[in-house]
Amino acid sequence: MPHKPNLTVYISNLPALRRVAQGLGCTLTTGPRAGEGSVREMLEYISRGEIVCVFKDDMLRLADELRELADNLDRQDAAISLRALAAALRLAAEIKKD
Repeated sequence: MPHKPNLTVYISNLPALRRVAQGLGCTLTTGPRAGEGSVREMLEYISRGEIVCVFKDDMLRLADELRELADNLDRQDAAISLRALAAALRLAAEIKKD
């Protein structure tokens, strides 16, 4: 079903944004660009809080905060999940350094 546009924006590197969307699993399913990243779908997920954006400069700080929070939890299942998320953020920050 076609959508009525409610946002007009100039994006200086649209191919890069489409690659990000595709990497997050947001893809077009029909049309000549089927399989490419869907910026609209990605923005919908962000607006619903289902995708969280983190500035790369904040990744290490947030990883440390998550690790500290995990160390103070009584529930080990939640602590394990938070440590895994902290490790993923730390790894992402390291990748961004390159």
